[in-house]
Amino acid sequence: MQSCYALHSGLPTSSAAHSLLKVRKAGKQLMPMTNETHQDDTLKLKRLTDAVRGFDVLAIVFGQQIQKCNEELHAALEENKKYGTLLI
Repeated sequence: MQSCYALHSGLPTSSAAHSLLKVRKAGKQLMPMTNETHQDDTLKLKRLTDAVRGFDVLAIVFGQQIQKCNEELHAALEENKKYGTLLI
């Protein structure tokens, strides 16, 4: 019995083969598929860039919060040293 993974339709699967294909849209001239792929890739890159910027903002905000809490903790430990007590 042959596995379904071993079957091959014979259709091109590489991206190089896709660059040679032309897609006909209703009421439009033939348009290279690479233009559509380029537009899709541009949109994906924009979304990825926006996501990275969002994570950068979160990293900055979290870093500021950590620094603030660290300063408060240091101040509390210094205050406790004055009284000779240690918080655990």
